[in-house]
Amino acid sequence: MPDGGVAVEYLPVGNSELYACRLSEIQYSEENNYTAYADERGFIALFPSSKNNESCWDIASPESLIHEGGGDSTGLANIVRWAVSEYNADPAKAFVTGSSSGCMMTNVMGATYLDLFAASSCYSGFPAGCLAGAPGSSPGSGDPACGRGESVKSGEEWAKLVRDMFPSYNGTYPPTMIWHGTADEMVFYPNLEETLK
Repeated sequence: MPDGGVAVEYLPVGNSELYACRLSEIQYSEENNYTAYADERGFIALFPSSKNNESCWDIASPESLIHEGGGDSTGLANIVRWAVSEYNADPAKAFVTGSSSGCMMTNVMGATYLDLFAASSCYSGFPAGCLAGAPGSSPGSGDPACGRGESVKSGEEWAKLVRDMFPSYNGTYPPTMIWHGTADEMVFYPNLEETLK
């Protein structure tokens, strides 16, 4: 970091249905340059993985869709808190990113633990709360309409879902960058518009 601070970058494992949510944290770390950038620029890159639903992040259960609910989102928040404490990192410089299932969890983390992250970036996912209450956390085992981009809501409806995930929070929401290509065969491009809402 330019000012000599240390940032913690939390990275949900990126995966897609082409991998059936089975891309490991090691495979994901090998697919990107975050570790090299971390070494070069002095930040910490974390690559957690999930044991749920063929290694997809739990983005459907009530426990994961509420602040301190005890689901995957709470576990990931605790990993970030541990890293900040263990490495004396600047808690104001923690970021979250992911792709596919990792993007979906990034959106959930941006709703349930928005007080923990300075910003987020997301690649090929769908909005936080899209799979709320679904039997699984992938487009195939959950609600296929989410993956196809057919879960259409107004911006106010999506915002209410997000606000309900951390109802006591009254601060500002951190910025996010969202990318979504047109070639994804499991999480379709219309999800970009829904996530932007």
